[in-house]
Amino acid sequence: MAEKEVEKLLAEFKKHFNAKTPDVAKCKPILSKMKISMINFQLTPPFTLDENIVKKQLLLARETLELATFLSLVDKDEAAFERHLNQVKTYYTDYAHLLPSSERKWPIMGLQLMFLLSDNRIADFHTELELMSLDDQKNLYVAYPIDLEKRLMEGSYNKVLAAGKSYPHPYYQYFMEKLVFTVRDKLADCTQAAYSSFPVAELSSLLNLPKKELAAFCKDRDWDVSGGKVNFGHAEEDKQDGVPSFRLITESLEYATELERIV
Repeated sequence: MAEKEVEKLLAEFKKHFNAKTPDVAKCKPILSKMKISMINFQLTPPFTLDENIVKKQLLLARETLELATFLSLVDKDEAAFERHLNQVKTYYTDYAHLLPSSERKWPIMGLQLMFLLSDNRIADFHTELELMSLDDQKNLYVAYPIDLEKRLMEGSYNKVLAAGKSYPHPYYQYFMEKLVFTVRDKLADCTQAAYSSFPVAELSSLLNLPKKELAAFCKDRDWDVSGGKVNFGHAEEDKQDGVPSFRLITESLEYATELERIV
């Protein structure tokens, strides 16, 4: 039977996936075999098989897709992650009345929010939140990305960097590192635009980087580090035409005067 074949493959998959270091090379072909075997499952209504058989097939399919979602992150394949995520969500929504709740559900739903946030898909992020109840949003795995998004919107980048040191699930690390990298670059750009130089100790604290890592960061950006300061190498004067502020102010005042006369 197809169920027994998938069970056997799933056990083999877990053996390699749950090793100290997941063996992606061995897991991927096993996953492909499981998907092929599941073609014989009845995973969409109307269900004509015995109810117990249908539930067993749905549970096997759900677990396979959940593990495939995690495997995609280990393999750093975001396209596969999104594909498997969208597939497994069906089992959390459409088949919720048939299946018991999965312990992997909320970590995966939280990972989806982390994925959207790290990819700067804020509209999609809030769309997914609208589909969750207020109680669901208080779940540890969901509340974490919600809090991160609030910190990003208010510009508390240092809090985002600090949050990168701890997360509710190991698989959050992939998206957290991506988000921290983006935030650190934004902070560096803002600092460079605002200052001609900056103390090394303060920049280390601002970017949440140890001094050794900060030195490599500065080198990548062609910043000069000397005398306890980071020199950003600004040109003495921007040769490009600046904003004609005086002319704009004059015109604005003239428009305001004319409006007063009309009134």
